[in-house]
Amino acid sequence: MAVRKGYKQSPEHVRNKALAVTGEGNGQWTGDDVSWNGGHLRALRLYPDPGPCAKCGKKTAERHHEDGNHANNDPSNIEFLCRRCHMEADGRLDQLRKMARAGGLARQAKRRAEAADKAELQDGAA
Repeated sequence: MAVRKGYKQSPEHVRNKALAVTGEGNGQWTGDDVSWNGGHLRALRLYPDPGPCAKCGKKTAERHHEDGNHANNDPSNIEFLCRRCHMEADGRLDQLRKMARAGGLARQAKRRAEAADKAELQDGAA
């Protein structure tokens, strides 16, 4: 019969060990001095299932920081929005539309220039 070495840790002991290396107990804890990515990851851990969009009701939602500070994961600062509503709230949807319009206008101008060059070549050949 094999003898087990070590001892069984109580659930309280396991919980205390976990708390000692997470959050402020971790030696690399930066608090509110966290990067954008770090704040974003904290929000993902704190709010794993955001539920439906608060504005349109779409089933899938993202975590929107109302004040724009990703280190501030207070429940009063987090709003659950679908991708479209989130982009509207951040102003990214308008930027995307402007870029799309600008790209469309640039393509039209390029086509006109190419057509003019082609017409010029045809006139010169005749």
